[in-house]
Amino acid sequence: MKNKFLSFLLLTITLIISFTLTSCDGKKPENGYVTDQYILENVINKIDSSIVPSTYSYTANLNYMAVEAAELPKEISKSNLAFIDSPDKYSKSCSSYFLRVPLHLTKENWILYDANGKYDVTNSTKYILESKIYQPNGGYLDTIYYYPRENGGFYLKAFGVNKSLKIDRPTIIEPNAKWNIVIEYDENGYLVSETFQTLNAFKDPDNKTIYGKTVYTYE
Repeated sequence: MKNKFLSFLLLTITLIISFTLTSCDGKKPENGYVTDQYILENVINKIDSSIVPSTYSYTANLNYMAVEAAELPKEISKSNLAFIDSPDKYSKSCSSYFLRVPLHLTKENWILYDANGKYDVTNSTKYILESKIYQPNGGYLDTIYYYPRENGGFYLKAFGVNKSLKIDRPTIIEPNAKWNIVIEYDENGYLVSETFQTLNAFKDPDNKTIYGKTVYTYE
């Protein structure tokens, strides 16, 4: 009964948020962004792929229109998980908690080409990462922005991106809204954090907003 109630509740909320939030104004990008070619030359190509942790941990926080924690957990924490690397291509087994973005970027898996020399969108981590954030083949005029990280690595940001965002866990939900999204990687290509929030998050009450963040550590 609880699962049926949760499914009905999430469907209802999704319909509400689709109607109410997609009309919000977008947000202009922050200054200081660079090209993806800059990131390739100054971050990706300098990653030492031999640095591989044995375990990792994460802490995740989620608000989904103030749904009670008994129905949809608000805080999730896991420690000392075995790190299953995927240095050659994107793998779901090496992806983030909420959005399934790659946990590890390498020179080898960043951009792949198929046997015909075409961009391999199925396995390239760059394409997978970007497509989780916006709709590269969709009808929206959304853009993603790369920012250098002070201590190496980079941030990937989207401002007011209009899409159905797939949040994969703790249960699959796909609310349609305008989102601010930030994905952060360190100098070794490891995911530091993933953050997403509707444009009205932390302004309007929680029952009218969605936001989530996961922070990762590696051992």
